[in-house]
Amino acid sequence: MRSRVLGFVAAAAIGLGVAPAVRAADMPLKAPPPPPAPITNWTGFYVGGNAGYLVEHDSSGVTNFTQPAPVFTTPMPTSTSATSFTGGVQGGYNWQFTSRWLLGVEGDWNATRPSTSLCRPTDLGAPCADTGRGFLNMSEKTDWLASVRGRLGWVWDSFLFYGTAGAAWGKVDTTLNANCLVGGCGNSLVPSATTGTFSNTASGWVAGAGVEAMLWGNWTGRFEWLHYNLGGLNNTFTAPPAVGSYGASWNRNLEYDTVRFGLNYRFLW
Repeated sequence: MRSRVLGFVAAAAIGLGVAPAVRAADMPLKAPPPPPAPITNWTGFYVGGNAGYLVEHDSSGVTNFTQPAPVFTTPMPTSTSATSFTGGVQGGYNWQFTSRWLLGVEGDWNATRPSTSLCRPTDLGAPCADTGRGFLNMSEKTDWLASVRGRLGWVWDSFLFYGTAGAAWGKVDTTLNANCLVGGCGNSLVPSATTGTFSNTASGWVAGAGVEAMLWGNWTGRFEWLHYNLGGLNNTFTAPPAVGSYGASWNRNLEYDTVRFGLNYRFLW
C-alpha cells in the first residue's frame, strides 16, 4: 500500500511540475514587437540649385507721347508677355517643431532673360513706320529675380508639402527710342532719333507652393511654383529743346510666374 501511495504522489508531482515545463518549452516563442518607425526630421540648414521656366506678363501698361506746340499727349494701353529659362541658387533653414509641422526661411537668386518690346506711332500713322511724324520703339529685359521668403510645411513620410511667401526684387533694363528721321516727332519739325536707357531694381512680393522629397543621404529634390509681383515701373525720357522737347514714357506692372525643379543638400548638425 505504501509503495502505491508514493507512486501516486510522484506521478502527481511529475504531472504538476515537470510536464507543464516540458509543454511550455515546446511552445514557440513570441517575436518582440517591431521598433516604431523613425520620424523624418527636416530640421537644419540647406543649400542647393534650381532650374525652370518663367513667364512674364506686364499688365495694365500704358505708353505715352507728349509733344510741343500745341502740347498734348497720346496715351495708348499696352499688354506684353515673354518667356524665358531661369536658373539659380537657394539656401535656408528648416525647423520641424512637431512630427508633422515645419517652419522655415529661404533666400534665392535666379538669372533669367525674358524680353518684351513694342512699337507705336507718336500720335498718328502706322505703329512701326515713319510717315513724317515718327514712331516709338520700347523694349524691356529682366536680368534676375531674388527673394527672401518664409515657409510653412506639412511633413508626410519622406515628403514635405509647403506654402511660401515673402519679399522679392528684380533688375529690369528698359530702352525707349523715338525714331523721327523723316519730318520730326509729332509737331516737332526737326528730324531726330532719340534714345533713353534705364536700369531699375524693382521690389515687391512673391508667393507660391511646392513639394520636396528626401532622395538619398542628405539630398532632397523639389518642385515649386512662384508668382512674383514687382509693382509698377514707369520710365520717361524728354528730348532736348534742340529737337523739340517731346517726351515718351512707359508705365506698367511687372508680374512673373515660374515653375522650377531644385536639388538641395542638407547639413544635419
